[in-house]
Amino acid sequence: MEQLYHVNYWHPRKGLDKAGFSIQLWPAWKRELAKVDFLNAKAAETYIERFGPEIIEHYFSYIYKLWEEEKYTKEERKFKAKCELMIRWGEWGPEHITVPGNACGLDIGYAPGGPRDGKTLLPHNVDTLEQASALLEIFLFFADTVVLNRRATEIRNRGEEKT
Repeated sequence: MEQLYHVNYWHPRKGLDKAGFSIQLWPAWKRELAKVDFLNAKAAETYIERFGPEIIEHYFSYIYKLWEEEKYTKEERKFKAKCELMIRWGEWGPEHITVPGNACGLDIGYAPGGPRDGKTLLPHNVDTLEQASALLEIFLFFADTVVLNRRATEIRNRGEEKT
């Protein structure tokens, strides 16, 4: 089974740029992602609408407290979450993931020692464990979907071989 992705340098510490980590993406990631036709920019937007308020509540309680003080409705919280959390989708999937902070996120690029013909999601201004955890949670939602689709296809193919 080909490598899809790998999380590097996961040992976040408090301090400016001390919580950064990277995610290497192998060419197999891109191929497997393309097989999951429902993972696209619309799916990323739906993810933020559905899970954004929970991510804000869990990792960024200071923002959530402001929402409570302002008595935002469920719909207003969904809208606010879309302003705080962003996913820009591309051929490699979630190529830019942004969470609250000073331009905090993961952005697609090349890194020395990265996978051949692959890409790496590189950190930018990741200063806290909360920021790092939120970024990883968002990426892993999509990664888990790709992996589960791959496994389901393998199981289906094995079943077809037996008949």
